[in-house]
Amino acid sequence: MIGDEKHNEFGHLFETQRDSICTLFLRYGCNRPLAEDLTQETALRSFISILTGREVRKGLIYTIAKHVYIDHKRYINAKKRTQIQLEEPLNDSTEDYIIDATHNGVDLQIREELSRNILRALKNLPKASYEALIFYFFKEWTYEHIGRRYHITTNAATKRVYRAIDQLKRNRSLASILE
Repeated sequence: MIGDEKHNEFGHLFETQRDSICTLFLRYGCNRPLAEDLTQETALRSFISILTGREVRKGLIYTIAKHVYIDHKRYINAKKRTQIQLEEPLNDSTEDYIIDATHNGVDLQIREELSRNILRALKNLPKASYEALIFYFFKEWTYEHIGRRYHITTNAATKRVYRAIDQLKRNRSLASILE
């Protein structure tokens, strides 16, 4: 059959080129396991390309290998850009959010005391819980966005926010406010 013939021809060609393709990825700066993974991806893409009617030749495999590496770098760069956007640092304007959020017609002195109590209670939370609350309530991030920020599932992010709220409720100076 023609498919078996192409398969055998491809298998022979790729086996003779496997080490040089892996070496190519190593020269690009990949570590050994990544180079082997990219070599396997090259083999898969090459075989699919050949099954769709392209001619089996050495140059095709190297072209595909180059594109596999470019696709990998694009993926890594996109992942880094997303991570940089998610790792937006918290700044001192958090206190401004809290002071603005607690204003509901209460006179200034009570409002300032309330803000200090809330800030003190927030500062006593673990860092991840504190940031999750700030992101969710004051920066209006979704649970999914918070999950990506901390590399956790959406459910874990939801639990983190709710646990932080429970910890705040257990704080005596805020218990009456949050109930």
